[in-house]
Amino acid sequence: RMLPPDDPTGEGLDDAHRGFNTAQLHMRHWEITDHMGHVDRVDGEGVVGKFPVLRVGGYRNDQQNRYGNVGKGKGWTDGTFVYQSCSGPKEPPGQFGGRLTFVPGTLNEPTGDPFDVVVAPFALDTPDYIF
Repeated sequence: RMLPPDDPTGEGLDDAHRGFNTAQLHMRHWEITDHMGHVDRVDGEGVVGKFPVLRVGGYRNDQQNRYGNVGKGKGWTDGTFVYQSCSGPKEPPGQFGGRLTFVPGTLNEPTGDPFDVVVAPFALDTPDYIF
């Protein structure tokens, strides 16, 4: 679901208002702040070798091969695409945020101009206890 910053309803945009049915992750741009306030920037293609194509209700898990080519995933999966970043501060606490660049359609068949999705900064810290 795509939520524009000025959406008072929280309902998001449907395909007709958004102008596309799918969007594929192209780039990541992270800003990671450590406990001393130093900022490390990480920019690159995809996330951990993955270039998910998102649609309402699910995703296709496209991946990069060892030659750097992005291949089509093995069909659509219902649910939310989730991954764990390998980036972060060496020592907590810290902060993580940035933006993701998506292409409407797919990287091989774009249907519009790329757009950025902001990932609001959030704290990285070790909890007082772990279950």
